[in-house]
Formats: sequence, C-alpha cells, structure tokens
Amino acid sequence: MRTLKSFLTKDMEYKIIALFLAFMLWGVVIFGSRTVVVVDRFVEVVNPKEGYEYRLKPEKVRITVSTISRLAKPRFLNGIKAYIDVKDLKRGRHKVKVNVSIPLELVMKVVTVEPPSVRLRVKKKKRR
Repeated sequence: MRTLKSFLTKDMEYKIIALFLAFMLWGVVIFGSRTVVVVDRFVEVVNPKEGYEYRLKPEKVRITVSTISRLAKPRFLNGIKAYIDVKDLKRGRHKVKVNVSIPLELVMKVVTVEPPSVRLRVKKKKRR
C-alpha cells in the first residue's frame, strides 16, 4: 500500500505535465488528419511611409498551407494574410520577400508561397 501511495504522489508536477501533454496529443488526433489547402491572397504593404507610392508585381500570391482537415474551412482560412514590410526601403526598385501570417500557428503550417518574393517600386507621390 505504501509503495502505491508513493508512486501516485511522488513527482506530481511531472505527472500533471504528462497528463496535459496526453490531452493535447489526444486533441490533435481527434481533430483528424492533415490536409493541404491552397489560397490566393493579395499582398498587403505594411509600414508604408507617408508621401510614397508602392507598386507590386505580382499583386497576388498563392499560399499552400498544411492544416488539420476540420480546420480547412473558410472561417479559418480567411485569416491567412500575405504581406511585405517596407519600413526601411528607400525609393527605387526592390525584390522583397513575401511574409505570411496564419491565425492558428499550432495547427497550420505554411508549405509554400508562390512567388516567394515580389518586385516592388517605391516612388514619391506627385504633389498637386
């Protein structure tokens, strides 16, 4: 009896962590198998400077995402965004890597972004 009691109460914090991880794994299994989803998104410009104009080519990218089958629904996929950060860019032509933000990072993974970068032209707006 004493051995059973010490087995159940010794190192309780590790047992709680193991139980939590077991529930997490169970949840992943319950949600279903993984599937690949392709979405097209317009590239958004983040951190634009006032008085400058930004032109992208191409304006849209194709994003391939791997996710759990039950989450491959429009309400979850609408949160996927493609963007470029233009904070430190000067006037001229640039080739900028496209970044992707996904709403559920624990269960969604970006597989590919086509094209991985876009051509960007930065110029001052004409004053009127």
